[in-house]
Amino acid sequence: NIVEENDGLQDPTVFARHPDTPVMNECFDKLLEIFLAVLSWPGLSERSNKPILNDVTKELATRVNTNAKLTHDEHVVEAFNYIKKFREAVPNSNSMVLLVKLLCAVRDFAVPSCAAHKTFSQEISNVCCQALKRGWTSDERKPIAPLHLTYLLDVYLTLSPTAVDDATELVSVELANLAPKKDSNDDADDAASDEGKGASSFPTLTSASMPVFCRVLLSKSVDHMSACSVHPETGINVNSKRDVEALQADEMFEIVATQIDYAYKCVANFEGLLQLMRSPLLQGNATLANFIRLSRSFLDAFLRHSMPILDGHFLAHKDKAVKLIKLLQKGTRQLQHLCTHSKVEKNVLLTSRVPALKRCLETLVFRMKAMLKMNQVEQAFWIGNLKSKDLTGREISSQPPPEENEEEDQDQYDPEMLANGDEEEGQSEEEQGSEAEGSEDGDRNSRDNEEEEDGDQQEEDGSEELAESDE
Repeated sequence: NIVEENDGLQDPTVFARHPDTPVMNECFDKLLEIFLAVLSWPGLSERSNKPILNDVTKELATRVNTNAKLTHDEHVVEAFNYIKKFREAVPNSNSMVLLVKLLCAVRDFAVPSCAAHKTFSQEISNVCCQALKRGWTSDERKPIAPLHLTYLLDVYLTLSPTAVDDATELVSVELANLAPKKDSNDDADDAASDEGKGASSFPTLTSASMPVFCRVLLSKSVDHMSACSVHPETGINVNSKRDVEALQADEMFEIVATQIDYAYKCVANFEGLLQLMRSPLLQGNATLANFIRLSRSFLDAFLRHSMPILDGHFLAHKDKAVKLIKLLQKGTRQLQHLCTHSKVEKNVLLTSRVPALKRCLETLVFRMKAMLKMNQVEQAFWIGNLKSKDLTGREISSQPPPEENEEEDQDQYDPEMLANGDEEEGQSEEEQGSEAEGSEDGDRNSRDNEEEEDGDQQEEDGSEELAESDE
């Protein structure tokens, strides 16, 4: 046992130096893949295959509890506990992902409405949290594969009973501490010097994996905002007239207050992630494209689920509602700066997503004005001019850069171009002169021809008069 040989130390460098590590990793992965293929087979959930499911769970449960009088639900619980024991012996991140998928497959054997299913979800979330707080490689710049990190973080923030609070800790503490603090011209140098630096409690969070964390957190913020209209404990939808009519005034007041607080936490996480765009670590085109795409989804979720709450309960919870709107306004202001940055950079990946985000921001403004008018406080709404700023908050001019103007001025006063221009002007004057002379000669010839034609006409008229007199 490698862990026992190193006094229980689970250090990635210890596993990497051991000669049996590659073979052990491959064997562990293959075993988990076989277990996962069997337990995730859809046919096990069919009624005709229920005896097979009972035999499978019983075989796994006997490894922990040999009591022959256990029920099927108890067999499922013991099977889950047996598989969970291997979380300490998992040698690599790929094996951990397979183990989490295996635990999710066993969880699905339990009835979703039972207490065991909820307990399983919380246990899986804890396993993912432990995996994120564990160092998997000796290379600090690549602490974990991006796909493995995405899956573990997504499951952690999906199944955790306190998912919004866990996301707040990641955004306001871990990510904020990792991002550079200074807004100077040396930000790029600071980011390069901090590359490979990891968070204190999350070794998987480094400057290299920071974009993955932000992308997953933004995606989960959209999911959390979509659930803000449903009370987590009672399941009451505050936007449903049927649920509202079934409650008393005091109960409804408390539930709405709870949901507004929940929406405030979601917006706080969203706004905190947008402020992290000031860091050079998150100013890559692919990362900013994810910010634009997911920000639009978040605003759509806010319009669908939070705005109806403000429509009907703004006056009853005015202080909390105003606080929520002000915080959201900070985030939308940063999104405007992101749109300006995309326009200045002229990157197709960014500019192609900006129009949809702009329309969503405009819809939010009109919707907010309608909500205030509905509550007869439309005088609190006013529109100001937003200054053009970059992602770091520095004000930028809407005029073309001065370097372009200087180049244009140099082109206008180029001596060679002026010389060529003089020659061309001289040539054009000569051509114009020759054309003028030619036109004068043409006019003279035309006048002479007209005079000759008039004389001939007079002679003909005279001959005709003589002929008439002779007759």
